Amino acid sequence: MAFRMFWSAMAPLREAGQLGMLAFQFPPYFIPKPANLDYLARLPARLPGASIAIEFRHPSWVRDEVQRSETMKFLRSHGLYYTSIDAPEDNSIVPSFIHATGDQVYVRFHGKNRENWFKRNITAAERFKYDLSKDDREQPRGWQSLGQTPRYLGGHGQASCRPRAWP
Repeated sequence: MAFRMFWSAMAPLREAGQLGMLAFQFPPYFIPKPANLDYLARLPARLPGASIAIEFRHPSWVRDEVQRSETMKFLRSHGLYYTSIDAPEDNSIVPSFIHATGDQVYVRFHGKNRENWFKRNITAAERFKYDLSKDDREQPRGWQSLGQTPRYLGGHGQASCRPRAWP
């Protein structure tokens, strides 16, 4: 019922051609297990015609090469887009890499402010305060493999593009 109500509310944006990707950000306790895979697999039927970006916050989805390959294969086979992130390196954080599971890519630039990443009682602005190097701003890691320059969407560092070539 909630999905139908939401999708109905999005009708004006869809009809005007103004609806971009819908971003689903899952919590750190959402891990690769059958119930979660089933939930993901049902999303396209619940939001017919939507471009759905999936952001995992538990590194087990992509930490090792075998699981990463399985995750990307699963997303691709269900018409879902992997959300790549740019974040500090830590075993508890999803690793930063750019990967296309479809004809679009969604990237969130959280920044690499490792000092503030785990601090409590700070604002989001403080947590994500990070000055990208000139190289990062001009050519973020991995974009060259997609063959296209990103289009920034806003937020605290989100970008999307339609790749011309596949890695």
